[in-house]
Amino acid sequence: MTDQDTATADVVDRSTLETYAACPCQGQAVEQRRVMTASAPTEIGTEAHRVIAVAIAAFATGDVSAEGIRELLHTGAQKSRPDVQPEVVSTLRGSAHMISQLLAFREDGEPRHPNDVMRFDGGEGNRSGQLAWEPRLDLPVCTGAVDLLLATESEAELDLYDWKTGRTWFNSTAVSQSFQFAFYSAMIFENYPECDTVNVRVLMTRFSAMAPVVRFARAKLEDYTARILSALTIYDEHRDSPRPPTWPHTAKCQLCPASGICPEATRDVRDFADDPAAGLQQLAVLGAATKTLKAAARAYWKANGEFRAAGLEFGMNKPAKKRAPVPDMYAIAIDTDQGADSCDTP
Repeated sequence: MTDQDTATADVVDRSTLETYAACPCQGQAVEQRRVMTASAPTEIGTEAHRVIAVAIAAFATGDVSAEGIRELLHTGAQKSRPDVQPEVVSTLRGSAHMISQLLAFREDGEPRHPNDVMRFDGGEGNRSGQLAWEPRLDLPVCTGAVDLLLATESEAELDLYDWKTGRTWFNSTAVSQSFQFAFYSAMIFENYPECDTVNVRVLMTRFSAMAPVVRFARAKLEDYTARILSALTIYDEHRDSPRPPTWPHTAKCQLCPASGICPEATRDVRDFADDPAAGLQQLAVLGAATKTLKAAARAYWKANGEFRAAGLEFGMNKPAKKRAPVPDMYAIAIDTDQGADSCDTP
């Protein structure tokens, strides 16, 4: 599929598809931008990926040594966005050597030719990291951007590198079960018919460590495709739904940016005796929603100081045994002359 075809087609990117597959309600809220998804880790990751992409482009288009790559990574991190620069420098400091080595040299120690760089995030033309795939005519076209795709000694194998700049540790199980890498592998098989194996290599930049290589085989393409088609069907069915379903789960809800507007958090409190399973799901969402609202309250407190409403105050005055109390909500004595419905803000 050409870039022109993709521009005029009904398209969904990998990240959106994966979010819908986790929970249609969350997916729709994020896609329609009804919730904020930006965060410090994502902003740091975006900047770190940009710095790495610049170094890859320099190697792919010219004669840059391993030392030159390291210098580009070092100076690029230093010149990154001021608000996240210290973290970008930190996450790339230890891994710059590993990135320079895997770009400049093959596994056998021989110098790598720049033409080995087949695709990378930020690349242009046929080296663009953006791939497209139309698994079925009645469903949207899938797109996704790989961080780095390298040629190997054999056309039957390609090396897919992915940079993880957060604090999550990836082992072989996490990589092999990842929707992201099954998705990318399927797209690579579609775009490179001669390729039978995609070697996925995840570099955790903060830890200067590489996860064990996980091989995705064309022989299992039917499994990968079925998983992607299932996610595509969910997306196609619920992207315009007035009430997309919720799939609460404690681990997912704790990370969900839409927990504050989730229907499970706003419906009437369930009676555990009537439906304990549904009540437990609602409890998971309410807990995540409370965490989201407290984060917003702390941000407001940081900008404006303590604030009150109906006998409650948010600030640092709550009695606490901890040496370093954190801002939280707590009951206060109500001034009967003022009334319980007052709200004082600085």
